[in-house]
Amino acid sequence: MVSLAKGAVFLRITFDEIPDSGLRVNITDQSWFPDREINHSGPVTASLFLERIGIRRVLATGRIETQIFFNCDRCLEETIQPFGFDFQTDLEANEKGGAPVIEKDHSCKENEMDVIYIDEPAVEVFDMLEQQVILAMPRKRLCSEGCKGLCGTCGKNRNVEECRCTGENKYSPFSALEKLKQ
Repeated sequence: MVSLAKGAVFLRITFDEIPDSGLRVNITDQSWFPDREINHSGPVTASLFLERIGIRRVLATGRIETQIFFNCDRCLEETIQPFGFDFQTDLEANEKGGAPVIEKDHSCKENEMDVIYIDEPAVEVFDMLEQQVILAMPRKRLCSEGCKGLCGTCGKNRNVEECRCTGENKYSPFSALEKLKQ
């Protein structure tokens, strides 16, 4: 088992460094976390298990946990939420001698869909963790599933107070089309 605390710049593990029984890596260093894209609060922990499958393939399974803060897409209020997820990545090194053969038309088989092809038989752990965080971020960031959002007329946060708008004054970019209908 490898444990990394603060101060590591990068972590690269070659396939031949992974024993037959696998290699467990625990990371508390958060220098790899993609702060430019995602704001987090508190510690970031990552656990990773690397398992060799043959000479050119490694299966990486793991878990990442932290808390993220963001502005809700509906009500614009800042919120902090736990952010934890499990992941699995299949890495396969290209044959020695270079680049993979790329066909013009290639139909991916089911077992090829989750494979990442790499040039060297080595796992760039921090890069892989950063990619997994970015892929796991929800597309729609909500403070809660039941968020009512902002009123389109008066702009009040409908989670905090009910507005008295009737909905008659609602602006619609398609309101000009109503005139054409008459």
